[in-house]
Amino acid sequence: MRQIAYMMLWIAGVGAAWPYGNFTYTVPFAKGGGSASIAELQASFIGMPPTKLLYNAVNYGATAWGNMKTDPKDGSVVTFVNLPHIYIQPYVPSVQANYTPDDIAIAYIHSYTPLVLFVAQTSPIQTWDDFVQACKTSDMTVSGAGSGTIFELATWRLQKLSRQKMRYVPADVGALDVVNDILKGKVMAAFTTTPVILNRKDIRVIAIASEFEFPQIIGPTFKTLGINFVDGIYRCVGLPAGTPENVLKDVSDYFNALNRNLTYIAAVQPTGAVQVFMDYGSKSLQQFTSTYRTLVHNTLFPPEPISQGTLYAMFVLGSLGLLLTFAAAIFAGVYRATPVIKSSSYFFNNIILIGIALAYLSVIVMSIQMPLPGVTEKTLSRVCQAIPWLLGLGFDIAFSALIVKSYRLYRIFLFSVASVIQFDASNLAVLRWVVGICGINSLLYLVWTAQDPMTATLTTLDDTIFYYSCESDNTPIYLGISLAFKYVMLISCIFFSVKLRDLNAAMNESKAIAAATISTTFVLTICLAVYPMVSSFQGRYIILAGGIFVGTTSCLAALFGPKVMVVLLAPNTNSEEYLRRLMQGNDDDSADMSSVMEKMPGPGTQTGTVGTISRAAPATGQKNPIYVTEGKGLARDQRDKLNALVRVVSSTAASGRFADFQRHVDVLSKFAARLQVAKPATSSSRQNEPGSQILTRGAKDSRAV
Repeated sequence: MRQIAYMMLWIAGVGAAWPYGNFTYTVPFAKGGGSASIAELQASFIGMPPTKLLYNAVNYGATAWGNMKTDPKDGSVVTFVNLPHIYIQPYVPSVQANYTPDDIAIAYIHSYTPLVLFVAQTSPIQTWDDFVQACKTSDMTVSGAGSGTIFELATWRLQKLSRQKMRYVPADVGALDVVNDILKGKVMAAFTTTPVILNRKDIRVIAIASEFEFPQIIGPTFKTLGINFVDGIYRCVGLPAGTPENVLKDVSDYFNALNRNLTYIAAVQPTGAVQVFMDYGSKSLQQFTSTYRTLVHNTLFPPEPISQGTLYAMFVLGSLGLLLTFAAAIFAGVYRATPVIKSSSYFFNNIILIGIALAYLSVIVMSIQMPLPGVTEKTLSRVCQAIPWLLGLGFDIAFSALIVKSYRLYRIFLFSVASVIQFDASNLAVLRWVVGICGINSLLYLVWTAQDPMTATLTTLDDTIFYYSCESDNTPIYLGISLAFKYVMLISCIFFSVKLRDLNAAMNESKAIAAATISTTFVLTICLAVYPMVSSFQGRYIILAGGIFVGTTSCLAALFGPKVMVVLLAPNTNSEEYLRRLMQGNDDDSADMSSVMEKMPGPGTQTGTVGTISRAAPATGQKNPIYVTEGKGLARDQRDKLNALVRVVSSTAASGRFADFQRHVDVLSKFAARLQVAKPATSSSRQNEPGSQILTRGAKDSRAV
């Protein structure tokens, strides 16, 4: 009701009287500034008794706001309050503010004056692009009215949002001092508010920090320039904390009625201020002051985007991965003379472990982030440039070795005999393919590092929390090309695993390679899909570093886990003699095979050296003859075994390993001796002849073998 009465008086052309007698309006700034001008305009509308304006510009307004603690709480003294000044000054040591934001009760927010970034009219900086270029090529100095004010905060925020470097240099007292410093060339640019620059011909506006452009001011908004920067001074009416609720409400109603007076509105508009209406107790005022205070605090004291605990955890996981890799290397070295390692090539195992070690090392390097003591922007840039080499090259080394190792088996056992004889399957010869694959990828990393290196770039996900991330102009292009190479390598591994799936595990670890490849592909794809959906830096870091650890560990476990299980659970199968018996099909193998099948995790997962290449079934206790029919092919398993033996014979002869050649020829002879050939029956009546049932049963047996 009182607010309506105030409005009726102003409509009638009579200034409404102040409800608490004599009225003192404390202005914490000097005359001529934006805040003082608005306070003077308000005072001219307040009725009897005349308003007493008390200017106190000492210490950038901090003294006046500190004195509020001793002001009476009866509504006779009201102070002009600026946000976010009272949220900043208590944390600026040079200001020595004798108050906290909780010492001041905000009764009403009546106006907002957007910030303006400007330069002298004679400055070579004419546009925002010129300003950005000046930041890159010179020591950009930006001024503003005082320390611990919105202008210093705005410089910090603009530096982060625009990713440009600039240095704040405070002016002595007020807004006019800032303009004078610009005109004298003491600083290159400055922040002020819209009322200060209206109708001035000696300055040039670079950008305005408002939602919309101002008709009175020529210049773009930061938003139109692609920078989400909206800020300014929110001008309020404040009383000491502890003032009775009814007094705060009366003061709020009075200024709310004044703020809605049409004559007052017409007087405010030419000043460049924007009116707002946030009265005491309203949700809008409570939500705004809480959110704005949090924003200022996060700017002054940026929260850790990634907690130190998370960084230390990833460092430990990376180190644990390296220890597992070293343990696998020691295991391979100790058992390098046994079939479990020889069958998978001790030489290529070491190459794979080098790649895995580099991947784990990348996790450790990724844990070097800004929250840790001693880490600088320069350190982070070096980390950014090291990641493609450690992670990318580690992947390339490991999977190129898997591809080449599988390709060697593919050439030896699934190509023609003539092709096998011409193929050089030695480790050094095949190593050239590994070097070639890694060389192609290394060329990409080299061009990336030389032409467009990633550097630590300040970025944000929500314009409130900032973080250094690895970025460069063409990162998406280089990263896309690199990922395409990675997927081609993964598909190649899967292709060879499928082609080699029917070869005996004594020579072939296609199942382990398939498991390593599929798990890595799954983790990589999931991480790429989920990463953009996560809205926190810590979540993204965990997905990236944690995904690398999980993928690398699953690859290590798939490749070396079965080998460890053979050594621990089925040591009797880890011998050359066992494989020789397995290849020759001796009767004594049944017990050994049963032991393997019981202790290994799945059917047919056996390891060993060169021997029978087709998947061998457990022996039945005797050498059964293989019944075949003239004009019909062998059963698939027997055909694969015969083809494999022929290739081994050809390969050992071509490489001069004649002892092995004679042994394999003997095995081939024994295999041939087991074949019993029968001519096909010419009529159904012959099924009753002696032996016909045997031949029929033999044909069935040959298909079942």
